[in-house]
Amino acid sequence: MDNLIRYLPEEVPNYLFTRNELKQMGLVPINEEEHEAWVTYTDQKREYKLYHINKTRRPKPQKNKGISLTITNRTIDDILEKRRKRFGNK
Repeated sequence: MDNLIRYLPEEVPNYLFTRNELKQMGLVPINEEEHEAWVTYTDQKREYKLYHINKTRRPKPQKNKGISLTITNRTIDDILEKRRKRFGNK
C-alpha cells in the first residue's frame, strides 16, 4: 500500500485532477505513474489517481483520430465549477 493522501471527492484541492478531468481539458499527465494522491468514492467503492496540474502536457496529435466523444476544451475553472456544483462547497 502506498503512503499517498486519500481525499474524499469534496476535499480534493484545486490543483489536483483525475485523468478524466485532465482529458476534458485536453491534457495528459507527464508520467502516469507519478500521481500525487487518490480520491476515494466510498459510495462507488472506487479510487482514482490524482495528478498535479503542473505535471501535465498537451498530448501529441494523433493521425486518423476519428470522432472523439469526450469534450476536450474545458478550462480549469470549468472543472472546478463542476466540482462545486456537485458537492456544494468551496
